[in-house]
Amino acid sequence: MAHLQRVGGAHAIVSTIGHASTVSALVRGLAPSGRLVLLGAGKDPLPIAAGQLVVGERSVVGSITGSPYENERTLDFSVLADIRPRIETMPLEQANDAYQRMRSGDVKFRMVLTMGALDAIWPAIFPG
Repeated sequence: MAHLQRVGGAHAIVSTIGHASTVSALVRGLAPSGRLVLLGAGKDPLPIAAGQLVVGERSVVGSITGSPYENERTLDFSVLADIRPRIETMPLEQANDAYQRMRSGDVKFRMVLTMGALDAIWPAIFPG
């Protein structure tokens, strides 16, 4: 957030995580009229001081998936900016374990279930 503040803030920050205190800290990185877009939802309330929104006319919006047009624009941007997802993978056979880890908050980013031949090549496609 300190770097974003030094450069004037971000016009938009897209968050896919559900950790409330981490997400609320993102507001400090927004530029005036900036928008925090929430694509992930957690179980805890999102503590954001009204002053952070009012001063600078910042906003927080949420979306489950976005429209097909918005999804296409997001994917195009990710290719141009060389943005890659941070994911953790587990074989489909361990879906119940993956679900339990997700429910307990033990998954760092996104949990992706893989199948068969993809198990071996997935880390090469999306390292880290």
